[in-house]
Amino acid sequence: LVAATESMRLLLDAGKGFIEERVLMLTGRLGDTLRDLGLKVNTPEASSSRSGILNFRVDQPQKVVEELKAKGIICGARTGWAKSSPLFRSTIRVAPHFYNTVEEIDAFTEGVREAIN
Repeated sequence: LVAATESMRLLLDAGKGFIEERVLMLTGRLGDTLRDLGLKVNTPEASSSRSGILNFRVDQPQKVVEELKAKGIICGARTGWAKSSPLFRSTIRVAPHFYNTVEEIDAFTEGVREAIN
């Protein structure tokens, strides 16, 4: 209960506006750097059209996720779901939050770069 109270206090102290702005900045940076690697990012570029969840395509997403996990980076592979939409096959889903740092976003991108090369 103490941890939940402190977590709620952290969120309330940060404020909804700050959290939203920060999450959109982080997902924007992540999307831009993944596009720079030549990857197909399924999440919209415009901050007004996206959420804090970013989805992008890679070959062998489970392999990439395992390599990232070995570096302490948590994300999820999405394979074989959404069969009606080829955009979302063989993808990785990542959801940075306001407490993530720009350095962590850059480390994620670097980990993806290493895993796909």
